[in-house]
This record gives sequence, structure tokens and C-alpha cells, in this order.
Amino acid sequence: MTTRAMAEAHDVIANSAYTCTEDGTEIYDINGFRITQAADGLVKVTRVDNKCLIRTSPGNGSATLTTPGIHCTASLGKTSHLFVRRNEKRMHFDGSCFIVRNAGHSAGFNENNLLIVY
Repeated sequence: MTTRAMAEAHDVIANSAYTCTEDGTEIYDINGFRITQAADGLVKVTRVDNKCLIRTSPGNGSATLTTPGIHCTASLGKTSHLFVRRNEKRMHFDGSCFIVRNAGHSAGFNENNLLIVY
């Protein structure tokens, strides 16, 4: 590791913060990111200067990714699914049906693997 890289790493560490709240939530602020872990295992990663979020929950088996350009959710719980949205384009899969939507048009495959156009 170069001297410059070591100095930058030292600055990141020196400017980082850790907090533990009364309810057991741990909060790490590191290099423009905030990482929060609740006592129930829920983890959130956010950028301080941008609208980005990564969220995972072991309690209900779900994950979310949100940025200015995309929103994505996934779950292994009672309503297992994968959903991705970018502007007017959407894709949804629930384990049996796969549907793609774009600007009011939809098409996909149903639980019998038959192509459906809406």
C-alpha cells in the first residue's frame, strides 16, 4: 500500500463514527455512508449525499435496493417475489408468473409457461 493510500485510509477511519442507541441499534458513519443495524437484524446502508438505499431484513427475508434510477425489491417470505422498476419499465416475478411492463404494455409467462400479452 502506498503512503498516499495509507493516508487516505487513515483519514476515512479518523472521520468515521460509531453509535449504539438504547434499543441496541448500531450506527456506523463511514466515508459518506451510514450503516444501521437494528437489534432485530434489519440492516440499512444509505449514502449521506444521495438518495441511495440498500435494506435487508432477516426477519421477513426481504431486500430492497433504491437509487435515483432504479427500485428493486425481493422477498423469500409469504409473498416471494422479485420486482425491478426503472422509469416506466417494470419486471415482476413471483415464482410462478413472470411479467414485464413498459409504458402501459404488458407481456409475460403465466404459471403454465404460456405467453400472455395484455
